[in-house]
Amino acid sequence: AAFLDLLHHFSQSAKTPTITPQSAGYIFVALGGGADSGNTLDSEEFHQVANNVDYKFWVTEKNSRLEHRFPKLYETRFMQRLKELVWNHTSDGGMSELDSIMNWVLLLNTLVVIAQSVEDFSKDQQF
Repeated sequence: AAFLDLLHHFSQSAKTPTITPQSAGYIFVALGGGADSGNTLDSEEFHQVANNVDYKFWVTEKNSRLEHRFPKLYETRFMQRLKELVWNHTSDGGMSELDSIMNWVLLLNTLVVIAQSVEDFSKDQQF
């Protein structure tokens, strides 16, 4: 409750955007507050709040709008597999399959850029 009061009063400033109670809850949990921490923030966390509340916060829906607009498409085998690739992480909290695939794609891209740069530099030095 004290955290909500703090953000309410902080939001009274003309240059600070209004922070909804829902957003305040997200901020509090993200900073480490909550039942497991005794519902308190230390001074470092308080300063993080003070330095960052001027950002605009938004909450994105977990599932795509396809779920509501095209429910039959959303329930196809392809979409189910795609959701698994995106959301299913390993049992030890590691990356999802899609994260792993994207890391390999980015690594390959980096190697191609390096190879092309080396080739370009070697051409420039020939004359």
